[in-house]
Amino acid sequence: MCIRDRFATPKFSVNLLGSPLNILIIDSGSVSQTKAMVEQARLWKEANLGKWDNLYKQADLLVKEASQALEGGDLGKLGQTMTANHQLLQELGVSTPGLDELVNIALQAGALGAKLTGGGGGGSVITLVDEARKLAVKQALEQSGHLVWDAVISN
Repeated sequence: MCIRDRFATPKFSVNLLGSPLNILIIDSGSVSQTKAMVEQARLWKEANLGKWDNLYKQADLLVKEASQALEGGDLGKLGQTMTANHQLLQELGVSTPGLDELVNIALQAGALGAKLTGGGGGGSVITLVDEARKLAVKQALEQSGHLVWDAVISN
């Protein structure tokens, strides 16, 4: 698995060790306004430059921690980094109460981690679950009235 930005050559690659990654993708039911979210984030950055730099450094550290967790097969740590990243996105203002609710439902049902995916402002949440809790997490999210898709990532 390779983690990279979309315009650069890969910065590093990660070898998945251990069991596959069980992912649930949840549709929040609200359409993301990516262009508006990008503009909102730009304005927030301009108004909060020092805070922006701190968030950026925290996010960079989380990417490194997530990479190490993947390489070490530590799914618990990987989940923690996902949830911590979601909290940074909340602080940036690109999450919504609906996305936050889905993250909370997933975590309360036993997900290892959860975060919004994409530009924020709606769209989807992605969760990491272990095999033992996968069905319970999926059912809790479906009972909240949302569409949930299963995905498995493996070598």
